[in-house]
Amino acid sequence: MKNPSNRKPVPVWVSEETESTRIGGSWRLANVNNRPASYAFMAEKCIRREMEVMTVLGRETNVDIVLPLSESSRPIDRLLEGIARTNVSFRMIFVDDGIRDPEVSESLHAYLEEHPDSRLIRNEQRIGPVSSANRALVMSRSEYVILLSTDIELPDLWLERLVMPLIKDPTVASVTPFTNHGLDAGFPAPYRRNRLFESTEVDLMDAVFREVRSLYTTIPYSVGFCMAMNRDVIHKIGILDQQNYSSLHGADIDWSIRASKAGYRNVMAENLYVEHHHQSRDLRSGERLLSLEQ
Repeated sequence: MKNPSNRKPVPVWVSEETESTRIGGSWRLANVNNRPASYAFMAEKCIRREMEVMTVLGRETNVDIVLPLSESSRPIDRLLEGIARTNVSFRMIFVDDGIRDPEVSESLHAYLEEHPDSRLIRNEQRIGPVSSANRALVMSRSEYVILLSTDIELPDLWLERLVMPLIKDPTVASVTPFTNHGLDAGFPAPYRRNRLFESTEVDLMDAVFREVRSLYTTIPYSVGFCMAMNRDVIHKIGILDQQNYSSLHGADIDWSIRASKAGYRNVMAENLYVEHHHQSRDLRSGERLLSLEQ
């Protein structure tokens, strides 16, 4: 992959530590071979053996992807193209909670025609994103469930890496990737909009992260913009709390904290980067603070 003339090199933070990440202050990455990599464009590389194993295991996994859609949902064509960039077998479960954009409706119906195994849940009246997601969680019987927002971009082989911690360790309740904007998953600075990377294509950023040695670091909670959930944990602690949360950006934290209290872990997929275009939201909203204080 050549360095496009109109793009700047991607900054890569390299640490002397053996761990690939650490919590506290800004995140740091350690190159998998401890090679200097500061401000270098990552050349196109062969996927490491670990990635090959992910692909093999991924073919046999049972995954449902939940995508709630509402009147505020942005066009989904690009997202659906990104979702398909995986070798993992999956099924889409869409929830129509009052779609108004004709472009979204057209894309949805076209996808359903091309993928008859997908499911569409239509709400008779608007019930909100948390209740909508819960309807899909109840319908799903898959081992692993993925919650996605419509405002993200996904790199190649994203699903292999997102579900791998769940496959490897049954005590993992949820998995979150790195992103430019996503609470404790924000890179390099958590709880901030990291504008430095917003002009960089997701594949160029992810080329760096996929070379990171994944330790699946335990984190306090996961973030629902791109969140993998363990079905066994859903059975044990229940679905999202739709009584106390009207937004997924609060219900996601609450669910993962409940999982942690039940003896499970929430982890980072340090070898995956997902671009988050952050539709209007306050990272320190009242609902999120309520979750963190409980």
